[in-house]
Amino acid sequence: MITDTRTRGETGPRVLRPKQVAALLAVPDRRTHLGTRDAALLATMVLTGLRVHEAVRLTRDNLYEEAGKLRLEFHGKGGRRRTVTMPQTGARLLRAWLAAPRAHAHWVFPGRRNEHLSIRAAQKVVVDRSGSAGLPWVHAHSLRHSFASALMRATGDLFKVQRVLGHASPTTTSRYYLAYSSRESDEAASAIESTLHPRGGQPRLAAR
Repeated sequence: MITDTRTRGETGPRVLRPKQVAALLAVPDRRTHLGTRDAALLATMVLTGLRVHEAVRLTRDNLYEEAGKLRLEFHGKGGRRRTVTMPQTGARLLRAWLAAPRAHAHWVFPGRRNEHLSIRAAQKVVVDRSGSAGLPWVHAHSLRHSFASALMRATGDLFKVQRVLGHASPTTTSRYYLAYSSRESDEAASAIESTLHPRGGQPRLAAR
């Protein structure tokens, strides 16, 4: 069973590690219609950080190809316009779903009565598939948290994470995700170290 782990000192929300993300995306049987859809839905949420209501309301008009990259352009929370690029792993899954025989002409993730998939239905997909992956603690917003924490670790840039997530204020971003970056503390340690030996080499410490 795959279990959640955290790095010592982290105080943010529980998130999926890369191997857990891969395990989750591998759960749906993509030989089936629902499996193809669920893999694309999970990838859209965990690899772009979209909120569940943003993901289910995507239309084909929100997607476009540019220089071999699949981009999603939409209006998120507060009406703020956002553009995100789907990583290639997710792009393959989403393209496969859009090319499926029963894919909808308008909604990326259609539901009943010619409407988009409901938020409740999407949340159920996340819970059911996560349970099958041995991750019973995962819920829809866990996928957004996981994306944000991975981006914070990779870039160490709070303001970049804020813009990608569509937060109105960096305060919201720092409250949840600053704990996932050790870059600033590493840079501080390097700066202090450089003052001890500005010309390189090992510093000479006086004996006590």
